[in-house]
Amino acid sequence: MRENLIHLASTSSTNEYLHHLISCDDSLTEGLVVWSDFQTDGKGQMSNVWESEAGQNLTFSMLFFPSYVPVSEQFLLSQFVSLGIVDYLKNSVGLSDVTIKWPNDIYWKGKKICGILIENLLMGNAISHTIVGIGLNVNQKKFLSDAPNPVSMALATKRLFNLEVELPKLVDCIKARYLQVIKNDFSTIRAQYFNSLYHGDNFYYYTDEKGSFAAKIDSVANDGILTLRLVNGEMRKYAFKEVSFIISNK
Repeated sequence: MRENLIHLASTSSTNEYLHHLISCDDSLTEGLVVWSDFQTDGKGQMSNVWESEAGQNLTFSMLFFPSYVPVSEQFLLSQFVSLGIVDYLKNSVGLSDVTIKWPNDIYWKGKKICGILIENLLMGNAISHTIVGIGLNVNQKKFLSDAPNPVSMALATKRLFNLEVELPKLVDCIKARYLQVIKNDFSTIRAQYFNSLYHGDNFYYYTDEKGSFAAKIDSVANDGILTLRLVNGEMRKYAFKEVSFIISNK
């Protein structure tokens, strides 16, 4: 993997770094990884700030060219990356109870261990390229922000990890899932994503503009729309940020 890796001591954002590279060089290869020990302006979804202690976590971005994925189904890209990270945490790290909180936060026992930021550049009716930003909490043990439920691999396993050893393992897991996309095995990715969802097994509490309510996840559409089934049978559909999970810290 090293021949397709750029390792930086610090940058504002690995996603932004990759955006700049693409604008200057049209010969970049698929699977390129930009890894930084520290991001001064790391972002999560919807411009949320991602807290990461310098040199303690894996903060990196990957480049893909999934032009064969229909624009209307681009949520598939978020699904395959999420599953790749779940595979890594389960099979390489040995964690159980790893789930995906819709749309793509990775949870361990109800606590957030990894965040993903997907950025697609569209050219007409096709996806020109995709930049996948990943922030995985690895060795950090103290979190100073007001995030409600952060956790790291070190806190979960009671041991420390060598980042240079773990990064290629994680990247390989993500690439293995990408091969499913290349082979048009979309149905497997979607089914396994649904079966890996946080709070996907029963009724839990959510909140939207109308207030809090109990519901069960009914489906996730190909475009990422979440459908919740209320106790009375009513179905409600949501795009990202239109509904929130009520998370208990207990």
